[in-house]
Amino acid sequence: MKKLSVVLSILLVGCKPVYHCNTETAIPKLQDACGVSVPINDPIFFINSGKPIRVYRVWDTEKPYTMMGRWWTLEEPRGSKEEYRKANAVCPEWSPLTGIVSAELKHDAMFFIGTTKGVTCEDVQYRDTSVIQVFIPEPNKALRNVAIGNWVTE
Repeated sequence: MKKLSVVLSILLVGCKPVYHCNTETAIPKLQDACGVSVPINDPIFFINSGKPIRVYRVWDTEKPYTMMGRWWTLEEPRGSKEEYRKANAVCPEWSPLTGIVSAELKHDAMFFIGTTKGVTCEDVQYRDTSVIQVFIPEPNKALRNVAIGNWVTE
């Protein structure tokens, strides 16, 4: 966990944590606190006031409109698809994970980070993990330098 916080500190240099979206705060609704309902654990709302940050997304190439979705990670996908699903709580019915795209968060882009929240899928259940996810409410406005990538197997 210490390594993770060092990596996050390096990646988020210059980013302004605007609000720690903790559901236990005095603000009655997360949506009121952060402007959107964010299904990740302990989300923190940021504005990128530093240099661009590279983010990665796995998507369904049969559905091109899913390429620029709102869920991203800070690390390039590696290992098997099942390992990725388990670490990032991606239900098989949501995506066959056939494509990888990367992009840069622009200066002044708004985003949330938090750890992966578990989900119940049709045939499997994934638990909470310590994997950091990036939720970008408006990816088409917040991202630039989009590049199609390849799955990295180990």
